[in-house]
Amino acid sequence: MPFRYLDDITHADVAFEATGASQEDLFLSASDALLRVMIEELDTIRPIQTREFSISSDEASEPARSEDLLYEYLQKLVYLKDAEALLFRPSTLRFTPAGLHVQGIGESIDRARHELGTDVKGVTLHRFKVERLEKAWRATVVLDI
Repeated sequence: MPFRYLDDITHADVAFEATGASQEDLFLSASDALLRVMIEELDTIRPIQTREFSISSDEASEPARSEDLLYEYLQKLVYLKDAEALLFRPSTLRFTPAGLHVQGIGESIDRARHELGTDVKGVTLHRFKVERLEKAWRATVVLDI
């Protein structure tokens, strides 16, 4: 499993650690962990709508740039859920000199088909960290619920 939930970081929120062999894999793992908090089964999200968005970062150095981009990326997924009732799964992540470009699919929340989990309000900066390890990437994320 490319993510695991952490019980020893917070009592009132949800924390997880995501890993990936590449930055792209890390971001995909983190988005799966976030979505899995919001709905029970990720496979129930059908590819009905397509969406693209870009996130820019002024940070020049790693891992500060990755932290900035991951934070904004996860916040965007929460925003899509709240503002548009859209469950969004990224299919392509592309890092650019300016930031991150995301393409993905999703659908509107359907309470008859999507067993909703915990409502995520946002991503916190508490213990938020992205690390480049010898052969992988790792992030620690706390979600405000």
